[in-house]
Amino acid sequence: MPESTALGHMGLMFGLLAVVLMLYATALALSPAPRTANTGFTWAFFAWGIGLVFVIAERLRPIRGP
Repeated sequence: MPESTALGHMGLMFGLLAVVLMLYATALALSPAPRTANTGFTWAFFAWGIGLVFVIAERLRPIRGP
């Protein structure tokens, strides 16, 4: 069970990283300076995808008794 919990926590951390990166990309997009926000959104979606893999791995992990 601790390994499954670790997978879930890794998924949560990557998910939170994705949220922070999306907020950063949104701030870049709304700033008056001519910068591109596409890179920020790309990294956010990569982090979200990695987090999703960890969450799915936790969900598909077989449950073993004590």
